[in-house]
Amino acid sequence: MTTVRIQNSQSVLGPSSYTINLTGTSSGTFTITDGSTGQGSFVYTHSGTTGHLRLNYSGEFQGDFDDMDLFFQGAPGSTTASRHSGTQQVGNQSGTIAGTFTYD
Repeated sequence: MTTVRIQNSQSVLGPSSYTINLTGTSSGTFTITDGSTGQGSFVYTHSGTTGHLRLNYSGEFQGDFDDMDLFFQGAPGSTTASRHSGTQQVGNQSGTIAGTFTYD
């Protein structure tokens, strides 16, 4: 997985959409574009039709994170949306994150 296009129906900041660009396979760095900004490190695990993606932000967003369980329903490059849910920390607010995603 190198690109993840997120559509959040629920998050600490409300509905949102953005693209996560990953450099690395099971861990590495990420940058966020298209609707939001941010960067940091990630850890990713995958097993069958599920996965887990943890984004730890750096720089001005140090201490923030997105911790998502991924439920794959479409193949890489497909327009079929998959689902995600989990928790996030934004500043001093924490809460649920949920929605859909597509990926390459």
